[in-house]
Amino acid sequence: MRRRTTTSKLQVVPVFYDFEMTNLAADFGHMICASFKKYGEPEVTTLRIDRTAVGKMKPWNDSALAVQIRDQLEKQFLVVSYNGVMFDRKFLDTRLMGPECRERVVRMPLHKDLLWTAKRAFHLSSNRLQTIQEYLGLSSSKTRLDPALWNRAAAGHTPAIDYVVEHCEADVRVLEELFEYLIPFVQEVHS
Repeated sequence: MRRRTTTSKLQVVPVFYDFEMTNLAADFGHMICASFKKYGEPEVTTLRIDRTAVGKMKPWNDSALAVQIRDQLEKQFLVVSYNGVMFDRKFLDTRLMGPECRERVVRMPLHKDLLWTAKRAFHLSSNRLQTIQEYLGLSSSKTRLDPALWNRAAAGHTPAIDYVVEHCEADVRVLEELFEYLIPFVQEVHS
């Protein structure tokens, strides 16, 4: 008896992500928000510290947000970030293991960090996402960082958190557009 075979293409749709924090060190700062955008779809999903029960009462306690971010990442098959391997993921894992949370670290899906791809593809004065966005003239653009608003967001000020969310969502849109430029340079995806 001959076995019927079917061929189908498995299409993997990447999800772009970015986090915003109050400090570059996870023991001195906390997470404010995380944005996720599925490739080719217009909407961005953002998780915010001020939308968690504990974050509303204690704007420095990102434990519930860290768990939400971890769970959102683990729902994906392939995620794309910019400096997500050396920064975002480590920050998240550190906050998850910290004294306010005491949760397990993220079981990361397949992950493509475009920072390393951009380093191979370009020879620019800086590898910052904004530098690359400006050089390529991407239609999506990053928002300007305002330190005063960032400090207010760190203290739980909702309009300032709105500003940080806008910045985070702009980053995932830029990341998606950069991804299209870098597809010829993508060599590996890691788990």
